[in-house]
Amino acid sequence: MNQSFVEILNILRRWAVTWSAIVALGTLAALAYVMAKPKMYESSAVIQIEQASVKDTGSSVGNAAALQTLQIIEQRVMARDNLISIIDEYDLFSDAQGMSMSEKVFQLRLAAQVVQIADPSMQWRQDLSPTALNVIVTWNDPELAADIANELVNNVLAQTEQRRRERAEESLAFYDGEERRVGEGIVMLEEEIADYKRQNSASLPGALEEQRQRLADVRSIELEIDSEIIGLRSGAQTSATSIQANRVRRLENQKELYHAEAEELSNAISRAPEVEQTLNTMQLQLQKLTDQYLAISAGRAEAEMGHMLEASQKGDKFQVLEKALVPERPLASKRKRNLALGMVVSAAIATGLVVVLESRSLVIWSGDQLVRKTGLIPVVSIPVIETTGARRMRFGKQFAMLIAIAAIFLVSAVFIVWYFGSANA
Repeated sequence: MNQSFVEILNILRRWAVTWSAIVALGTLAALAYVMAKPKMYESSAVIQIEQASVKDTGSSVGNAAALQTLQIIEQRVMARDNLISIIDEYDLFSDAQGMSMSEKVFQLRLAAQVVQIADPSMQWRQDLSPTALNVIVTWNDPELAADIANELVNNVLAQTEQRRRERAEESLAFYDGEERRVGEGIVMLEEEIADYKRQNSASLPGALEEQRQRLADVRSIELEIDSEIIGLRSGAQTSATSIQANRVRRLENQKELYHAEAEELSNAISRAPEVEQTLNTMQLQLQKLTDQYLAISAGRAEAEMGHMLEASQKGDKFQVLEKALVPERPLASKRKRNLALGMVVSAAIATGLVVVLESRSLVIWSGDQLVRKTGLIPVVSIPVIETTGARRMRFGKQFAMLIAIAAIFLVSAVFIVWYFGSANA
């Protein structure tokens, strides 16, 4: 529809009564809807987060851990079981027939929220920690709004204390278990190293030089025995029972013993690199376990410090800065916004409707309309000549209709406000 702004204004002028009636009806409908909705009251409580008087070195993750803790606390407070306990305690939604527990929990989550408050001038910092928590509850009963907000505050405090106590106990238990496990591993590995050293004492790096010297001595003794045997055998021939024969046999037996010792020493020396490599590997494992044990001991000391801080209440504190009070007045912003939205929608619907009615009308008011509807170009356009009396009569009728519509609108608006206002009082 290719109509100019002036034409639209002319259409609204011709259909002013219809447009006003539609806007008035739409506004009355929006007013009735707004007044029919129950009054909502908002109550809030503020929980201040005080920094620890003694810094806990165990919380090395710093503000990130604090933010994660707050998120966990908020999730626990808004958990299903916790909200169900509040619904049962205050008998919420008792007048809602057929509403399931899941729907009740959903509505309570919509009505309650926990907002973190931080210093606005420090928003540029990524590690900024909140300084307070604002618990806000919107409800149709002012006393229930305050009671629910205070109950959520108590839950936040309880969940905070429980979470921090659990975290301290979990950390301490973890380090205790790890310290015991790594300590047992060190003892077992030390015993294994000691057994390995005992079993391979001849091939240890410290004894290698002594073994080589002993091997050289044994080889020298073998050579001496061989020389003595050769000397005895090169002498005069004697009987098998002679003294020389017995002496040769004894020397040969000694040679066999020294030869066996030399073989054993050679094997021990040849195994020395393998023994040294294995021993170095075991020593590295022992050093690694020792380093782990020292780190775990340091962590355990920090966990003990955190546990003592929790026990002595020297850590971060959550204190109620402002309790939730019973609100004296209902929220008006949402009602005003809904009423204004209803008026805008009514005006848009009325404008669209009169434009449609104008387009379906057979009356042609201007030359442009004649061209658009018939395709004929008018040669001349004769204006409607209206006498002063006729014009006054037409304006009078329109004014009377507008006054009647305004009167009906005002009476209806007063009745709606009175009726629904007394019903929600």
